Amino acid sequence: MSNVTLNHVYKKYDQINAVKDFHLEIHDQEFLVLVGPSGCGKSTTLRMIAGLEEISSGDLYIDQVRVNDVSPKARDIAMVFQSYALYPHMTVYENMSFGLRLRKYPKTEIDQKVRAAASVLDLEPFLDRKPNALSGGQKQRVALGRAIVRKPKVFLMDEPLSNLDAKLRVQMRTEISRLHKQLGATVIYVTHDQTEALTMGDRIVVMKDGVVQQVGTPVEIYHNPTNRFVASFIGSPAINFIAGQLVTQGKQLYFNAGYISFPIPTGKAKQLLEQSLNGKEITLGIRPEAIYDDLAVIEATPKQTFLAEVEMVEHMGAEYYLYVRVNDQSSLTARVNARHHYQIGDNVKLAIDMNKAHFFDRKSDICLV
Repeated sequence: MSNVTLNHVYKKYDQINAVKDFHLEIHDQEFLVLVGPSGCGKSTTLRMIAGLEEISSGDLYIDQVRVNDVSPKARDIAMVFQSYALYPHMTVYENMSFGLRLRKYPKTEIDQKVRAAASVLDLEPFLDRKPNALSGGQKQRVALGRAIVRKPKVFLMDEPLSNLDAKLRVQMRTEISRLHKQLGATVIYVTHDQTEALTMGDRIVVMKDGVVQQVGTPVEIYHNPTNRFVASFIGSPAINFIAGQLVTQGKQLYFNAGYISFPIPTGKAKQLLEQSLNGKEITLGIRPEAIYDDLAVIEATPKQTFLAEVEMVEHMGAEYYLYVRVNDQSSLTARVNARHHYQIGDNVKLAIDMNKAHFFDRKSDICLV
């Protein structure tokens, strides 16, 4: 497989920058995910790599060869689309072999490649069927098979699971990840679904308004977001935000929102004070799983507790999502174990783990600690 380098790439439509200064090296055999909301530039970036969109400025390299002016066909890239793009009048076998036949491969080699890919994708029983006789998951496997038979340098996938139901999406996530490892492929994958990004990517590129917000592993992106947007976009249920101020009482630094106040652990307090942030208005970010209803935790951290009223309960099997209201000021979400039974209107005592808190600048939204 191959590495791909985007060197300060821009895409402009008239005077609007759809992609701004995209600069990244994608490693050989890496599974890279581009994620972000609709219109963030992720699909445009993918199409520039494929040669389907012209690069306005900057350079694109595949295996250290500049390919800005190379035609899509000559780039040796395979693309899998959201719509499957299967020919309805052709059988599965004919769809999978179509690209090879266009390139005048010998019939025996075509047959060998198609049947090998069909075996990997469990499509052997369906080779004589046409697309209208297939399920959504089977159609997506045919689209993948058509890409696999060519053994391209790079696989590009543009929202390939968007048309599938929830159960099939989970199944196909697993299949695509397995294929990636089995083939040793370089994959660049576009999605708006942060769950796909977290479960599939070796690295994730989070985009907003055409600009890369952060690049990192799933663990880095989730636990160390660079700004408020990344923190809010990645994670389900979404991170909680509370507006407040950093204040010192004696030798202890506190986060104070007026109606609630929490001491900040020594390590984080030191980092904040080193930035001369005492008295600064900030936003506290806390993940739902860092809010506890466990009595032992509450008793161990009495200064990090608060009272709240349950507004809604979502039963998720082994856990609950508690949506609570704090002092009629702030709505928070807690992800707690299902051993306790909650009802709307219940008053609950919860504890917050300030060691897992993030602190964001109120003006720039940059993560301070």
